[in-house]
Amino acid sequence: MDLIEQIAPVAGGLALIALGVLAFLLFQQGREIRRLREWAGRAPERAIDAAVASLAAAEARNRNPEAAAELDENGEPVEYGDDYLPPDRNRYRRRSPWPAILGILLVLVVIGGAVVLTDGFGLLGADKAETAAENEQAKKKPKLPKRDEVTVAVLNATQGAEGAIPGLAASIAQTVVGPRGYDVIVEADASTSSPSTAVAYTGDNERLARRLAKDIKPQLGEVNVTRMNSQIEADSGGAQLALVIGLDRASFGQ
Repeated sequence: MDLIEQIAPVAGGLALIALGVLAFLLFQQGREIRRLREWAGRAPERAIDAAVASLAAAEARNRNPEAAAELDENGEPVEYGDDYLPPDRNRYRRRSPWPAILGILLVLVVIGGAVVLTDGFGLLGADKAETAAENEQAKKKPKLPKRDEVTVAVLNATQGAEGAIPGLAASIAQTVVGPRGYDVIVEADASTSSPSTAVAYTGDNERLARRLAKDIKPQLGEVNVTRMNSQIEADSGGAQLALVIGLDRASFGQ
């Protein structure tokens, strides 16, 4: 199948070029046939022109035989045959518009063939291949579980000289995390304080942590995403994620 996909664009380009050559030959044949028909149709005109030329030459010779006679290389008078054409014979030679049209067609055929061939060789198809690879990579990523299937611990790490701010973990769990659909299994104070708020994750749950950080951004702003350390994991009670409220969010709800 891959071989067919590689050969098909090349074969299409060659077929397009062959079609252009065939069109060129057909137009050339039509042009020659038209020229021959015009030449054959002018036979009566040539006879009339020859007769008129002969009469004019005869009258000229009668008036001034020496001046009127047209001499050849040997000095003999020139006799006009039946196929004589008068000096204005160029009026029969009409320029055909086909050369210009054929030139334009050939240019278009060459451009079309070049586009098909370069696409077949991958010069223009590189972006398509990259997009297809990205889509394929996205398909391989496992689908995230629903939010109500993700367990979260909300930890209050705002300990100062007077201890952690009372009720902050419960307040954020009930007004921020819970309404987003997450399963909050722990609302407690952390063992140690933290200067900044972060979403911590266990195992390979980084994508879940980034989704939680995005969900709480409208109310808590931008927060860091980091892997749980042993202390946070111990405070989280086995939750997949932990929202650690740091001192930078100590004024939440005030």
